[in-house]
Amino acid sequence: MVGLGILSSLIALVAFGIPMVYGMIRCIKYLFGQPSQVTIADAYTQQYDSVLDVSETHAFVKPNIKKYNYAEIISMGVSPLMGIIVSFFFMEMNIPFDPLHAISAITFIAIGYISYWASRGFKKDLPLSINLLLPYGILIGILCYIFLFLHFLSITTLLAVALASIIAFPLLAPLPATFFAFRQFQIQQAYVKEAIKRQEDSENYIDKWTAFLAWNNSTNPFALIACILIILGALFLIGQPLDGFWQAFRGSHGFLFSIKDLNI
Repeated sequence: MVGLGILSSLIALVAFGIPMVYGMIRCIKYLFGQPSQVTIADAYTQQYDSVLDVSETHAFVKPNIKKYNYAEIISMGVSPLMGIIVSFFFMEMNIPFDPLHAISAITFIAIGYISYWASRGFKKDLPLSINLLLPYGILIGILCYIFLFLHFLSITTLLAVALASIIAFPLLAPLPATFFAFRQFQIQQAYVKEAIKRQEDSENYIDKWTAFLAWNNSTNPFALIACILIILGALFLIGQPLDGFWQAFRGSHGFLFSIKDLNI
């Protein structure tokens, strides 16, 4: 049993732990790294070949990130789906959520998940109004990942990783997922600002809803609250309490927010 636990821990370290740490380091470098200066030739430059006629503009942009990498795929792609699947197998044990309110937690996590991948791979194909909504979905995901990371700070997580790393690695994923989501939030914000500027320069009409989402060319806190309230309202209509997200964590067993374990 001890040998199996050591082997499982080594698998978890090599297959999941090290790549996730490396992924977080790369995200930190991107988030806090300085933009690169890129020289962009304007239309006047393209019209004339003479050196004296060349006119240039300078734009400061972040370097492009790699399309996909292993750490991102396991943290942001496989782990959330794996976590949802595993939770159904352990539902009777209230792991990792209270079954009665799990739908509330899963809904918010799914919104963050969908928003991340929509931004990551399809933002150029989506209309401006949808692109303006994606930062709010990503922020909701970030809040979920922080909750999950704190929730999984427990002996249960350590035992699961030591004894069954292959199915327990989603318990390690919320921390790197937070960093990946922050990085994509920054990228999406920059893309939205550029898209708004293009639309304003072309003098296209911007409707009131789009303008509300694009308030001050940044994330509107009132819009974020409105999005959360709309989600809570939809969950309430299907029978979930307004605090169902918290109840899903509170009614679990074996984790940090498992209030039942504290006999409170």
